[in-house]
Amino acid sequence: MMSVPILGHYLAEVFFIHKTWLDLVMNPLERLIYLLIDIEPQKSMTGREYAIAVLFSNTAMAILASIDIFSCFGFRASCRSLPTCHRKITFNSSLSDLSLYL
Repeated sequence: MMSVPILGHYLAEVFFIHKTWLDLVMNPLERLIYLLIDIEPQKSMTGREYAIAVLFSNTAMAILASIDIFSCFGFRASCRSLPTCHRKITFNSSLSDLSLYL
């Protein structure tokens, strides 16, 4: 709970493009990621590019959730201790856990 005001302030500063105390670390890391996946940060996405990116990320999330659901030993340690996994609980838990990892 104590980290909420600190993290919220940091996110607000980033959103409004103000300098932050993590810029020395995050800016080079961000540039490296952009370089590795061939993104031009100054170029805006078109509607078509955005739609493709959303479909790609949602497809990746669905594939990972399906693997987690049908294997029942994926991202959640709690599922391993249960004798059976209810599909709805597993699905919701998988999506919740995946949103933390992605």
